Amino acid sequence: MKRCDTKKAFLFLESVEILGVPHPYLQGLIKELVVYGGDASTGNKPTIPLLADWAQMKYECKDECLEHCTISVEITHLYHYLAFMCSVILVCSLFVMMMTKWGRKLKLKKY
Repeated sequence: MKRCDTKKAFLFLESVEILGVPHPYLQGLIKELVVYGGDASTGNKPTIPLLADWAQMKYECKDECLEHCTISVEITHLYHYLAFMCSVILVCSLFVMMMTKWGRKLKLKKY
């Protein structure tokens, strides 16, 4: 898979298909993708450098040109990511609450 139009380093795609979550606001978050053409380190597959780690890219190509590919982004792991981040924030806030409570008790003892 290669770029047929090699004038620019990046390919800007505005027609992106969003799969996985039928929510209209979430589908409206991704307006365009910047696709970097494949090289030997990625196995000649195109990569999207700024794509979130909870999203996965799938592409279907008609020929060898990257410009003729249909790229779809699957965002089904978004809810898992949000649940993980919320649990991390909850655990950290409980830890901070315990430390402030412990600090108040130490101030009352007046060591």
